[in-house]
Order: sequence, then structure tokens, then C-alpha cells
Amino acid sequence: MMMRKVLYCIAIVLFCTVTMVGCRSLTIAGEATNSMDTMDPAQVEKELRSKPSLETVRDQYRALVRQLADQIAALTPGTTWSLDEDTWVGCGGIYGKTNARQAYLMAVFSGPIPESAWPQAFRLVEDAAAKLGATNHGTFQNRSANHDVAFSGTNRVVFQLATQKASTLVARTDCRLNQADMEPK
Repeated sequence: MMMRKVLYCIAIVLFCTVTMVGCRSLTIAGEATNSMDTMDPAQVEKELRSKPSLETVRDQYRALVRQLADQIAALTPGTTWSLDEDTWVGCGGIYGKTNARQAYLMAVFSGPIPESAWPQAFRLVEDAAAKLGATNHGTFQNRSANHDVAFSGTNRVVFQLATQKASTLVARTDCRLNQADMEPK
């Protein structure tokens, strides 16, 4: 009987993992594209150079993530948070042959977002993401005390809010060049 419970638990974990990976893959692959997806590398480079640097946008996102994390933590007295990831990731796709990168930030909360506060936290992130063009909404989990949602946009911006035993807020910028890469060669 014990072995059957263990196998059942393993099967559930595998099912959830495959489902989540599949959904995430669909979300990433299904992120809306824009006219840049058909541009040649010179056009892509020109477009990247026309935007503010990665450092500039990272500072804006860092401030926004801190503001959102403070607001979400305030929904539950005693909740604290820390910025556990403040880094960059490389860009693929049409940006793969450039030096473009995306800022990646992750705030981790000391506990879960209570079910009663989830709608408010969701709206805070939804509104902030929409202001940055991330209006596509995807749901990975949506059960009581287990939520995982993402907002993405045509410019590859992603915001993700999740809660279960603890909570996380993730933000990823669009692809940008570092200031040093924007200097004339």
C-alpha cells in the first residue's frame, strides 16, 4: 500500500512537471512577435542601438520590482522580501547574433500571498506589466493557495507572480545592449 502511494505521488509530480514545462514552453514560444522577427541582423542591431541601454532599463525595472514587492508584502503584515536575483540573461532568436541581454530580477517573499490578498497582488502586477507592454496573460496554476501567472508582451517583457509555500515576483526586460556595446566601434 505504501509503495502504491509513493508511485502515485511520483506520477502526480511528473504530470505537473510535464504540464508546467509544456505550458511554459508554449508561453515563451507563443510570446507575441513583432516586425523585428523578420529583420536582418543589421536592422536588429540598429533597433537595439535606438533604445536606452540595458543598465538604464535594469535600473527602472529594479525600482519597479522593489515598489511592487513592497506593495505585495504590505498586503500581509509581517511579510518580508528580498531581491534574490538581479542579473542578466542572454537573448536568443533574432538577437542571438548580437550582444543583447535582458535584465532578470526576482523578489522572494518570506511567505505565501494569502488567498484573500491574491486578487490585489495580481492586479498590482497586471497593471505594472501592462504599462510596460506585457498585456498577454498566461496562467500556469490557479488553485486556492497555489497561483502562478505570467504577463508577457510583444517586446519580450515578462512579469511572473507565483505563490504556494512562499511567493516570488519575477521581471524580465526586453533585449537591450549594454552601454559599452552601444559605444561606436
